[in-house]
Amino acid sequence: MGNEDWSCPISLQTGTKEESVTFQSIKLSILCILSVSLAFSILTKEVNADESETYRLDEITVTANKHEEKIQEIPASISVFTAIDLEDANITTLSDLMNLVPNLKANDNNGIRDISFRGLGSSRYTFKNPVTIYIDGVPSDKVLFTDIDFNNVERVEVLRGAQGVLYGKNSIGGIINVITKPSGNAVEGKINTEFAEHQTYGAKGCVNAPLITNRLYLSLSDNYRKTDGYMTNDHPDEDTYGGYYENSFRTRMNWLPTDMLEMDFNASLYKYSGDHTSTIYGNTNEVVYHSYKDPDDELSKDSLNLSMSINYSFEKAELKIISTYTDAMYDRFSKRLYEGASMIDGGMKLELDTFTQEVRIQSAADNSFKWMAGLFYSNEDIDNKKQFAVYDTHETLGYDKHMNWPTKTYEDTIAAFGEVTLPFGRFNLTTGIRYERTDAAMDYRYEESRADTGALVKDPVTYHTEDDWDVLIPKGVLSWQYSDNCMIYASIAKGYLAGGYNLAEADADYARIDNQTSINYEAGFKTMHFGNRIMLNAAIYYMDIKDIHVLIEGIDTGTFIASNAGAAHSQGIEIESVFNVMKGLDLMASFGIIDGEYDEYLYDKNTDYSGNKLIRTPEYSFNVGISYRHDSGLFARADVCGYGDTYFNPGNTKKQSSYEIYNVKIGYKASSWEVYGYGKNIFDEEYFTNMDVLNTVGAPSTFGIIATLTY
Repeated sequence: MGNEDWSCPISLQTGTKEESVTFQSIKLSILCILSVSLAFSILTKEVNADESETYRLDEITVTANKHEEKIQEIPASISVFTAIDLEDANITTLSDLMNLVPNLKANDNNGIRDISFRGLGSSRYTFKNPVTIYIDGVPSDKVLFTDIDFNNVERVEVLRGAQGVLYGKNSIGGIINVITKPSGNAVEGKINTEFAEHQTYGAKGCVNAPLITNRLYLSLSDNYRKTDGYMTNDHPDEDTYGGYYENSFRTRMNWLPTDMLEMDFNASLYKYSGDHTSTIYGNTNEVVYHSYKDPDDELSKDSLNLSMSINYSFEKAELKIISTYTDAMYDRFSKRLYEGASMIDGGMKLELDTFTQEVRIQSAADNSFKWMAGLFYSNEDIDNKKQFAVYDTHETLGYDKHMNWPTKTYEDTIAAFGEVTLPFGRFNLTTGIRYERTDAAMDYRYEESRADTGALVKDPVTYHTEDDWDVLIPKGVLSWQYSDNCMIYASIAKGYLAGGYNLAEADADYARIDNQTSINYEAGFKTMHFGNRIMLNAAIYYMDIKDIHVLIEGIDTGTFIASNAGAAHSQGIEIESVFNVMKGLDLMASFGIIDGEYDEYLYDKNTDYSGNKLIRTPEYSFNVGISYRHDSGLFARADVCGYGDTYFNPGNTKKQSSYEIYNVKIGYKASSWEVYGYGKNIFDEEYFTNMDVLNTVGAPSTFGIIATLTY
């Protein structure tokens, strides 16, 4: 719906385009990274061969390309975080994770996370993010349901770039693949408690155990968290707002009836309830930690996710069948309590049902000649039981006007995809293609009534519309294994996001939105140095984007005009490095630059946004961290993450200037227990994570304690 709460209109201001002033910061950041790299080289020259062999980075094996491969041998931009990485960096939310990934940002937006990646943003009427999240095979690309539970997780793989060939569900921007920890033949478990400022409490636990040795395993995990929020409520009957509680329960059963057959059953339940996120009203650029919020404001989310996967191993191939089901609900209400507000309250209640079926056959893991082919089907129904806005029209009409769009949408997608890798000595050529067809329909309904009595003042507007989109999505990658520790690659791939419908368009002729496409060019290298003690990976990319999804809104009229901007482009650089300085001491760094602009964007006949910066896209992002773990159990880690100038409207008049956040964690780990103290944003940096009619305030400095028992 293209606004701060996805149900109510906002005003977009126009203005003179402000020129970027971040180049000095970018140059300084690059200089810092190069200086650190030089220091790495000097330090490692003093290391003898025996020590280099003793202290080295672990080899990480991933399944990002649907085969078990070492991450340094995959010709693509991939970031991987193990369970230890997540724990050491105190990663508890999706936003925490994205702080460590270059050019990937989560914009927390009134209970919704808009994900932006390499200049690609969310689609404001299909509710889709450019990045798809997989949790044990269950996909989600909806902005309303991007909650991730990192409890009992084995690793997280972040694939950057269009993913249409390898995964059942297509993704125009990338994949976040969450793999939970499988059980073994030994019983193991963990209990964790957390206490922090702002009346924050958390408890989580997990247990992994064999039910039948070597045949049947069970994993259970639960994660509970509650906070009062860090915003002061100016309402006389309330103290704070932005508080919530959430609970996530997950179970996984792994069954190996034969040596050739493996079956996985996964189920998860998630519940969230709060009084809204940390937003302030008004057209202001000043960060304050207070506002006037009504006690009746509420936001709740529930979801049930089920999946079953069957994997059968033949002598030269593997067959995998994955079925998933999601039943989710989003319910929000808020009053607009600020002077001059034309819209005085609004909200929505949405129910989502999704079923997916994927069948994939691929070469066995030990084959040098790799291939894969698959079929995919998904059915998605969205029922907007209510999606409303109430306007202050008492002086003109004698009553406040209640506008409601209880509209339903339906989407069916079928796809066939495949990929093959041909080895030519030290060269590998990978080609792949996907055919996808999406059939979408909408049952539109608009109601206008009196807010006081509920009586309709106009006959409802209703219509049914449907359409389809289909596409061929090619991909090609050429890689060169220059040496055992150096791989160079180049790729070209098409990105694709199917069209859809504007849920608030009264005219059926203007409701349809065309598909968005991109051509993605990327080149990079992956290297290991000094006895595998330094990992240094880098990539450059260019995206040519066509028909980018945009939205034109009228706050006073309640109209929403969905459209496609003509074109845009995004280009940038991404660097990631890890350095094992000595036993227990590691340095980590990541850095990304984005130059993204609208090439063609005629907002209306009087306003042209061509040449403006892409919205919700930081001009750069970086993270530098250092961690140390002593044999005695002492542990310390410090991180600094930063973002460049970010614009939140196509007129580039709403801007969050560059900022940095510093985090620390220190504690002690024994054989069966551990305790840590942590601080997030320790220097109390003030910033917004979203700027609209509702500006979302980033968290101030927060300190807490974590205690854990393991068995």
